Amino acid sequence: MRNTLYDQARKEGIKEGIKEGIKEGKTEGINIGENKKKTEIKNEITTLIQKGKLPQDTLNQIHSLKM
Repeated sequence: MRNTLYDQARKEGIKEGIKEGIKEGKTEGINIGENKKKTEIKNEITTLIQKGKLPQDTLNQIHSLKM
């Protein structure tokens, strides 16, 4: 009986661990995606500024925004 309770507890612990891992993985994936998107946008704006298609203060204004 003792092993049965142990096995049940172990299985439940594994299930909870998997659920928590999936949740953390999704959150981390979303954060990575958002950071990558922000970097790509910033790089594109920097390129446009360097080509003279946007004023220099545009990048400063974007940095002051909270995304």
